Amino acid sequence: MTRLRDVILGLTEGGARPVTNALLFQTLGLNDEAGKRRLYRQIQDMANRGELVRTGRGEMRYDPNAASARHGKLYERIWRAVRAKQPGFSVGDIALVTGAGKNHAYKYLRWLEAQGYLRRHGKNGNSVLYAATGRARERRETPYPPAGIQDAFEAERNAACRLVRLLMEREPSVLRARIMENCAVIMDRFGKDKTAGQAPAGGES
Repeated sequence: MTRLRDVILGLTEGGARPVTNALLFQTLGLNDEAGKRRLYRQIQDMANRGELVRTGRGEMRYDPNAASARHGKLYERIWRAVRAKQPGFSVGDIALVTGAGKNHAYKYLRWLEAQGYLRRHGKNGNSVLYAATGRARERRETPYPPAGIQDAFEAERNAACRLVRLLMEREPSVLRARIMENCAVIMDRFGKDKTAGQAPAGGES
């Protein structure tokens, strides 16, 4: 679901433009009926939560306000789990009991660590283990990131999605400048930084 949300955010430019089922199939490389049915179910789940609003046959728009509200509830569930867990829990443990995506749980736990609510408590293989600090035990209210947790690769993901949209919906030969502009965003990160694709130190594999 997290991957689908990232793709939709890129294709809709954060909710500014509609997206179609056909474009999602093309972007995600879904040619088989089983894959399409799975995507339909995920789309319906997002529609039921209000994140996607249908605007026509096979077309929908993304509502970032609904997504923000949903993430607020998710932060609350993660925070309750963090305070309840005995020392020595991992990102995977928190994701399992809260239903959060590992990527989202990882970024929130890293933010909590930076704010002094969590400390590291050893490792289990490649997974970092955490423990709640005294500061976390003293605070019942959920601490929210001031402007949400930013995706370190948000610009590159959005550029890739814009490229797909340009190539799928318009004649590429007349859009050379825009295509090159988005390619430059991607190459600026991955063409120079040879470690950009590696997982952050201490992250989940």
